[in-house]
Amino acid sequence: MHTARRAVAALGVAAAAGLVLAAPAVAEPPLEMAERVVDRSTDQVVAGDIEEILTAADDVVAGTDYDLWTVYVDSFDGMRPVEWANDTAVASGANTDVLLLAISVEDREIGLSVAEEAALSDADISDIEAAARSEAREADWVGASVEAARAVIEIGTGVAPPTTGPDEGGETSGGGGALGWLIGILLLGALVLAVLARARRARTDAAATQQPQPTGPPTPEQQWAALSTAELGTRAGSALVALDNDVRSSANELAFAEAQFGIEATRQFKATLERAQHQLGQAFTIQQQLGDSTPEPEHAQRQGLIEILRLCQTADEALDSQTEALSELRSLQERAPALLAELEQRAGELAARVPAARDTLNQLGATYPATALATVAKAPDQADALLASARQSITEGRSRVQADDRGTAVAFARTAEDALQQVATLLEMVAAAGQTLADASGRLDGAIASLTSDVSDAGRRAPDDPTVTPVVRQAQAALEAGAGAKSGGDPIAALSTLAAAEQALDAALAPRREQELVHTRATSQLTSQIAAAESTVRQANDFIETNRGVVQSAARTRLAAASEALARARSLQQSDVQEALAAARAAQDTATSALQLAQSDVGGWHRVQERSAGGGYYGRSGGIDAGSLILGGILNEVLGGGRSGSSWGGGSSWGGGSSWGGSSGGWGGSGSRSRGSIGRSSSRRSGGGSRRSGGGRRR
Repeated sequence: MHTARRAVAALGVAAAAGLVLAAPAVAEPPLEMAERVVDRSTDQVVAGDIEEILTAADDVVAGTDYDLWTVYVDSFDGMRPVEWANDTAVASGANTDVLLLAISVEDREIGLSVAEEAALSDADISDIEAAARSEAREADWVGASVEAARAVIEIGTGVAPPTTGPDEGGETSGGGGALGWLIGILLLGALVLAVLARARRARTDAAATQQPQPTGPPTPEQQWAALSTAELGTRAGSALVALDNDVRSSANELAFAEAQFGIEATRQFKATLERAQHQLGQAFTIQQQLGDSTPEPEHAQRQGLIEILRLCQTADEALDSQTEALSELRSLQERAPALLAELEQRAGELAARVPAARDTLNQLGATYPATALATVAKAPDQADALLASARQSITEGRSRVQADDRGTAVAFARTAEDALQQVATLLEMVAAAGQTLADASGRLDGAIASLTSDVSDAGRRAPDDPTVTPVVRQAQAALEAGAGAKSGGDPIAALSTLAAAEQALDAALAPRREQELVHTRATSQLTSQIAAAESTVRQANDFIETNRGVVQSAARTRLAAASEALARARSLQQSDVQEALAAARAAQDTATSALQLAQSDVGGWHRVQERSAGGGYYGRSGGIDAGSLILGGILNEVLGGGRSGSSWGGGSSWGGGSSWGGSSGGWGGSGSRSRGSIGRSSSRRSGGGSRRSGGGRRR
């Protein structure tokens, strides 16, 4: 099909190749479409044929409930085709009846963006994609869109539209004999020039022509081959952050679902979440290995980064499929009014706890220095901001219920639900802070006594050893810090200093101690060391959880490594005490590093917000506090993101192409626009909505 057009396309490409050097493919980021057909490819592959594409799109509008937009680019900027298409659809304000077909000329690949609300099955979407892909792989760029349109019409009507072919008189339906001769001449010229162009390419790039053309979906290596190692690293870090947020949000969703529907009904979701958590752990382990002091060869680095991207992609797709199933299970649209009422009651209960949290911090501040309270100091302010956002979301949700827009009402309800979950975590952090500090203070005496014993042991065993003396001085300084922490200092920091000093002194004295003594001491230290590591890991995890919107991959990677080390310490308690102790110490050190990195990320974000907003907490001036939701990593379709949406400030940003409370990007406007302009097609359904791909996955 479309053989003549392919030959004419080859003629144009060959002629261009004979006149100028081939331009490199340009990676095009997702864009905002101003027309129903947009050609951003370097070679303008459908120039002169746009009318045919628009005619096919008009046939879709006339015969079905859908419209078809098509965009051509050289490359998808290293993104997955469906993600690129989804981001472009959102940036363009595409309505729920729009199917957006994105075609990458260089990769000969397509991405199809379909609204979540579209009444198309996964099989229907796969058929449309297959129709377009088969033509794109033959470089029939017009045919890719036309065949996609034919597939949509056949799905919508159950009848395949007629194809252009020979009529009863032996002439083509497109014209008479003269036109047939002209087409024949053009085809012959196209074939000649195509052969010449192929020979030229063979001489200049013989190795490339010997490579087989792709016959199926690209492998992970092919998908990311165009990116540099540095760019791969950036994308891998972003993917880790996105999946970590996804897993955390899914854990919250599972908790709510289990409480509502029971363990049995949510068993499959739980299994999927556990697999995703395992894959996330594998990805973090690879990231940690790549970040070690000894650099890997570049080939090994690329393999590791591609494996991170593959793991994140696989886990994300699995979670997306379960999210859709969970949404169906909940049937939230039916009970949206009751859910909003429940959330309002919960918001009131949580708001009543905020003053007590402030009092707790004031009381702790009278005893402990600010450094000891750094992770919870802003928790009440953050809770207030999230409560305000949750209540505004509840108000907006109720207004959408009254307007019979329950789908959007549910999205607002989920935003409020996630915000209130973080408020509860913040208040629990404050409530636990006093006990955590008290427990740390209670362990100071034991830590001081243990290190004091080590110092005495060093005096007996190595009084004049030049390798031990500096370590003893370090231990004595730690003892002074520990004693100071007992009267108004930071007991957690002091414990960390004491543990580090004891570890160094134990290492220095180990050759002089009998093996039995080493084992006995390690056993006595192990329980307290594991408890200290657990406390630090929990503290880092809670801080990242409630600030996940701005915490980057470095902190999360350290936290994952700390959790892994802690699990190893627990597993070795009975079999290898010294290895368990080393693992517990490593867990505490790594968790401390994770917390410091996370605090640095949050501090940097606050500084940017203060500069841009002219001061004030998050720059909030009433209504939904965007800052608090960003900080908490609470993303939702209503807020222009969705689970896998664009980052804050991107094409799907707050106030962007699919802006909060904004218009539909010109779609559904006056019918006086030209056939190609956005706004000509039907406006049967309103409002953006989330997008999906051929597997039915939410976007």
